[in-house]
Amino acid sequence: MIELVLFVIILKVALFLKKMFLLFVVEPRVVINYLQTLKSSEELLREQLEKAKKKEAAFIVTFAKREQEIAELKSAVRDLKAQLKPPSMQARRLLLDPAIHEEFTRLKNLVEEKDKKVKELQDNIAAVNFTPQSKMGKMLMAKCRTLQEENEEIGNQAAEGETCLAEITEYRT
Repeated sequence: MIELVLFVIILKVALFLKKMFLLFVVEPRVVINYLQTLKSSEELLREQLEKAKKKEAAFIVTFAKREQEIAELKSAVRDLKAQLKPPSMQARRLLLDPAIHEEFTRLKNLVEEKDKKVKELQDNIAAVNFTPQSKMGKMLMAKCRTLQEENEEIGNQAAEGETCLAEITEYRT
C-alpha cells in the first residue's frame, strides 16, 4: 500500500517535470495553478499515507496479539494433555508396589460388596412398593399362587398319608 502511494507521488512528479518542460512556453499563471493543484494532491496523498500507516500498525498489533493468544492456547492444550497422561513408569511402579496392590484389591472388593448391598436394598424397596399391577407385583403374586398350590398338594398328600396310616393301624388291630 505504501509502495503504491509512493509510486503515485513519483508518477505525478514525473508528469509535473514533463509539463514544466513544456510550460516554458505556457503562461506562469497556468504553472502556478498546476503547482497548487499538485501541492494539494500531494497533501491529500500524505494524509492517506498516514492513515494507511496507522491502519497497518493497528493490524500488526492485532495480529501479534492473536499470535500470542494462539501460542498460549497451544501451551495450555499441551499442559492439559500432559495432565491426562500420567507417566507410565510411575503408573507401573504404583501397580507393582505390593502394599498399593493390596489396597486396590481391598477397595475393589469393598466396592463389589457395596454394589451387592445396594442391589439387594433396591430389590427390597421394589418388593415393598409393589402393586398387583406392577411387573414385580405380578411376579410376586404368581409366585405366591404357585407356592399356595404346592402347599395344598403337600397338605392333600399328608392327609392321604394320615388316612392311609389310620387304615393300616386299624387293619393291624
